[in-house]
Amino acid sequence: MVDTVVNPSHPPSPPSGSTLAIFQPLIDRLAWIKCLSILNYISAALSIVFSLGILIVVAWVPILLGIRLWRAAKSLEEGLDTGDQGFAAVLPNIASFFFIVSVWSLVSYALVALVWLAIGIATLSGAF
Repeated sequence: MVDTVVNPSHPPSPPSGSTLAIFQPLIDRLAWIKCLSILNYISAALSIVFSLGILIVVAWVPILLGIRLWRAAKSLEEGLDTGDQGFAAVLPNIASFFFIVSVWSLVSYALVALVWLAIGIATLSGAF
């Protein structure tokens, strides 16, 4: 997050109109961003518990996604409180979230394709 020093003699200025216009769709859905963050934490915990710890290797992905979303939500709140400079960390966190989701999706699709390929090869070779 961005560290801001608040001088009591100069209170932070409210966000400018153009900044609010840009971030308003995210501000309107702030509760949903936090909800999705918490659901990512719960998803990671459940995958570890129900796989008896085997999925701890991949449980870090939903945790990391939850952290990015939570930081974005906190940056939005900070931006509303401190003005334009508080919004500085919102977009990097959102961009990081989408990057991680994209990479995770590509890896997942590749693994599914490999499993289908293995099943096809096993079927054609008469193993099934």
